[in-house]
Amino acid sequence: MGVSQTFPWLKKLSLKGKIAIKEAEAVYQDYVNIGLKLNQRVKSGFYEYAYLAQAVRINKEHLNLLKAMQQVASIRFKAGSLTQTNLIQLQIEQGKIEDRVKELETLRHPLSAKLCADAGLKSSVDLPWADTQNDEIAQINKKNLNLFMLNHNPILKKTNLLGEKEKISLKLAKQEYFPDLTFGFNRIYVDGGDDPMNITASINIPIWFNRITAAKRQTIEKHESIFQMLKDQENQLSAQLDLLLYYFKDAQRKANLYTNTLIPKAKQSIDVALKGFETGKVNFADLLDAERTLLEFQLTAQRQKANSYMRLAQIEALVGEEFSIADQKNTKE
Repeated sequence: MGVSQTFPWLKKLSLKGKIAIKEAEAVYQDYVNIGLKLNQRVKSGFYEYAYLAQAVRINKEHLNLLKAMQQVASIRFKAGSLTQTNLIQLQIEQGKIEDRVKELETLRHPLSAKLCADAGLKSSVDLPWADTQNDEIAQINKKNLNLFMLNHNPILKKTNLLGEKEKISLKLAKQEYFPDLTFGFNRIYVDGGDDPMNITASINIPIWFNRITAAKRQTIEKHESIFQMLKDQENQLSAQLDLLLYYFKDAQRKANLYTNTLIPKAKQSIDVALKGFETGKVNFADLLDAERTLLEFQLTAQRQKANSYMRLAQIEALVGEEFSIADQKNTKE
């Protein structure tokens, strides 16, 4: 009976330990990436839910506006200065918005359920409406965003770690040319006498040099392949970031345009049209057109504001980190 222990040559154990660490760090980057994607999904769901709340609010406000217009129209109809066709047209417009409000309110439950599911929550009732009416328009103030992404994106980090692992594997492959040492202890049982014991030592000399060389060449080729994959990933992600930044800036520009320029002018236009309609100086078609324009502008402004935050969430997931308040320079409405 005996025992033996093989001791790998010099740095072999140390190199194998480093390889295991790099593999574990690469797997951890998968976990980070999943977390970023989940965070993006929750944020996108929240801002879609918030937009729905604003869409319901705006349509209800316009429904009240149409009811006020109907009162004025009824007075003018009784006075004979407005046709019944115009009155019916106003009622049709009111019915269309009432239907739109019901449609939007019906959408609340599935969006609330999806948001709860993404956040890992169970909710038997709908989430309260998110009040983002006075929220600022999102902006990004982080410089060298592409360079930041190249250093923090978990996909690129994982590929880098796998490349570093192959570098260490190459060093380990070179160590295979050196022998391992084996020490042993044996005890031989003998009937009727003392049991002799001996200590053994042996050297495992590598003789299959072609196999070792082939393994070394395979490691080199694998490292080169990972390097090329890393370059391709960097190019693909940089292009994806450029496209997301375009969508973000486009939504940001439109939100600013509608909020700060077009909506104030549309409100001014409808105020003038209402006063003119009451005195008979503005016809019904112009008043209704002004109301439709204001409704469209207000919905578009809220849609683009929500889009800007949803694009921001996508950018955060891509660059590999949530932006702090200092990284988000906000412009008030």
